[in-house]
Amino acid sequence: MLEVRTWEGELDAWLEPFLDALGHKARRRWSPVYIRGLCGRTERKSVQPIAAELTPGDYDQL
Repeated sequence: MLEVRTWEGELDAWLEPFLDALGHKARRRWSPVYIRGLCGRTERKSVQPIAAELTPGDYDQL
């Protein structure tokens, strides 16, 4: 099984061409965070629990 740091690095490399296609600065910034949340350990996969775990205090932007 991959270490978390390795997995996240591979995710960043894999996402790069998709992020280029998004164009919008906010979408490019928050897409990787959202995908990490979907793949992460959070039991509920909606935006609120993901934001609470990965970006406490920055909920509105996600």
